[in-house]
Amino acid sequence: MSCMKRSVLILFGLPGLLLVGTFLYWGILLLFFGYELTTSEGAVERLAEKAIAERNPAICNKVIHPQIMMGPARYEFVNGCKYEYAFVTGDTSICMNTMSPDNCVMRIAQDRNSPELCAMAIDPRRQGTDGRGSCFGYFAGREKDYEYCERLFPLSDIPESQHKICISDYIGFDKSKIHLSLCDTITNPDLEEFCMARVNNSL
Repeated sequence: MSCMKRSVLILFGLPGLLLVGTFLYWGILLLFFGYELTTSEGAVERLAEKAIAERNPAICNKVIHPQIMMGPARYEFVNGCKYEYAFVTGDTSICMNTMSPDNCVMRIAQDRNSPELCAMAIDPRRQGTDGRGSCFGYFAGREKDYEYCERLFPLSDIPESQHKICISDYIGFDKSKIHLSLCDTITNPDLEEFCMARVNNSL
C-alpha cells in the first residue's frame, strides 16, 4: 500500500470509526436504557411527565441531543425537565441541579404559598444564585409585612444586599401603598435608613 493510500485511509478511516462508534453508543442508549434522541422542545414535556409519573428525576438526563442537528442544546432539555419536575413535586433539592436554583425554589415557594422554602433559594456551590432576599421579599411585599424580611437574619452568610433586595420588594412600586411608616418596624439602623431613602425616592 502506497503512502498516499495509507494517508487517505487514516484521514477518512478514523473519523468514520468515530462516527460509527457514536451511532452504536446512541443505539445502545436508545434500545436498552430508555434514552430519547431528539431536538424537539416537546421532549422536555415528555421526559418531565415520565419522570414525575415514576418519581425519578434521573429520567431527565435520558436525552441525546446530536450536535449536528438544530434545536435547543442538551443541557436546556435536561434543565427544563428538572425544573418542571421540581415544580410539580415540590422537591426543592432538584432545584440545585437546575441552571437557576434560586428562581426554581422561589417559584415553588410562591406556588405553594410556603415562605419557609425561601431559606433554600440558593446554591452555595455557585455564585450569583442567591435569591433568598427576592423570595422573602415577594411575601413581604404581598402582605406588606416586614417580618418576612426579618427571616433573613438567622440565616448564615446573608450579605447586606439580600436584606436591601427584600426591603425594596417589601416597599414595592405601587405609590398608593408606599409611605414612611413601612420603615417603622425595621430595627436595624442602616436598613431603616435604606428603607426611608427607598421610600422617598419612590414618592
